[in-house]
Amino acid sequence: MKRRMHVSLMWESQKFGALSFGARLMMIALIDVSDDQGRFRAHPAWLRSNVFPYDDVKLADVEGWLQEVVSNETVMLYEVEGQRYGQLVKWWTYQKPQYAGPSLLPAPEGWRDRIRQKIGERILVHNWIDSNGNTLPDTCDASGKTPVQT
Repeated sequence: MKRRMHVSLMWESQKFGALSFGARLMMIALIDVSDDQGRFRAHPAWLRSNVFPYDDVKLADVEGWLQEVVSNETVMLYEVEGQRYGQLVKWWTYQKPQYAGPSLLPAPEGWRDRIRQKIGERILVHNWIDSNGNTLPDTCDASGKTPVQT
């Protein structure tokens, strides 16, 4: 039997299936609007404009679906300087990108980003885990800068 891609695992998940239709759509959309670190702005108006630009969706519905996804332990919400953000909890379990740049959004407390970016001919890494599960030695900091770039 051929192994399915990681995306299909979400559709088979009972946890995902327990979400309402709107919350499942929100969950799929959050994957799309998140940055390379699985992070997004968690303001209902921002989400509505980015996730449902063609639909007449109430802010209360967006907030309700977001809270449903949070209750399902799929997303973590947090605040930094009065702004609310979201982090997809298992981002690195399901996403296996070749490269991931630093986030422009602040990380939740205790979260460690993974960076792998190509700058010229160099590949810079921070907390990067290769396909064999080995953590590579850091060649940049969590913001993607080398000591020389500071």
